[in-house]
Amino acid sequence: MNKKSLIILVPAFPGKESGSFMVPFIQQFLEAFSNNHKNVELIIYSLFIPNGVPYVWKNIKVIPLNGRQSNFFSKLFLVIKSTLIIGREIRKAKVGGILSFWYNETALLGNILSFIYSKKHFTWLLGQDVKRTNPYMKYLRPNPNKLIAISDFQNDYFFKEFGISAKTVNPIAVNPIFFPDLNTSLRKIDILGTGSLIPLKNYQLFLDAVLELRKTAANVKVVLIGNGPMESQFKAFINQNNLENNVSFTGLLSHKQTLNYMNNAKVFLHTSNFEGGGTVLHEALYSGCLVISTIPIIKDINAPFFHCETQEEIVFQLKLALKNNEKFSRFSSVDIKQTNRVVYNLFFDNTF
Repeated sequence: MNKKSLIILVPAFPGKESGSFMVPFIQQFLEAFSNNHKNVELIIYSLFIPNGVPYVWKNIKVIPLNGRQSNFFSKLFLVIKSTLIIGREIRKAKVGGILSFWYNETALLGNILSFIYSKKHFTWLLGQDVKRTNPYMKYLRPNPNKLIAISDFQNDYFFKEFGISAKTVNPIAVNPIFFPDLNTSLRKIDILGTGSLIPLKNYQLFLDAVLELRKTAANVKVVLIGNGPMESQFKAFINQNNLENNVSFTGLLSHKQTLNYMNNAKVFLHTSNFEGGGTVLHEALYSGCLVISTIPIIKDINAPFFHCETQEEIVFQLKLALKNNEKFSRFSSVDIKQTNRVVYNLFFDNTF
């Protein structure tokens, strides 16, 4: 078999035995790609996390570049060093292209390597990198033909911010092998939330909605997964409003543990101020949850998904959802094989 390599550039990746909560979509995508396209060898270069020596993850080589994010000059040094390291791989291997995740240092590195070695390079926009606050968008002048958006919602936002759109939209798909058998019977968690406890995730709205809901659902059970700088503030709010019997925090959990919680939840509530593709929304839908979100990412009218903009709308939908007696079932509008195929076709001819 005429095997080629595809270089993957990421700012962070799980370590050999830890960090499964990191970049779950990238993990699911790469493992599926490796299994679905065995004629392509993936080589992952991670700029900042983890630190250490090369290792193998799911039969894929991962090479930490041991960078630091302390200042501009350390990042510049990392890009120069990485260009030399990856350049040696490109010269000795049959590299078909470079795929960078997020439009940041990875995109800068990918652009340099693409220019020097005349290799195809695409950047997959995954989140807040489409915002005007991203300096790399301003200085690197992205070519829309070399960009992949993670959702129509993100691409529309990108156009509003910069007046350009990614030519390719390749939405998130979940990899079924990561999920436990579907729990179709009793689910003990009424409402589940997961994510970093930071202002962006807007968990104050989440807790305000729960407080209002408790007026008519005194025994509602809510679980929040994650940690962050606002944890003490949220716990103080819970104590002040006597929500201790309703809301519990788990702290940071592994990706596998998080999926197990989803499998035991009726409703997934998502109150973030911004998301690019909302991996967690797709995971919750595939886990059988009804999803209520402040971000209108899911467009499929058949999905058990409700977009709400206000606390009143959220509480209304929560009341309806907790009365819903329909059987729990999986929902997925995109097959991960198709997601893989889109990327494969960007880099390789069908004859390869």
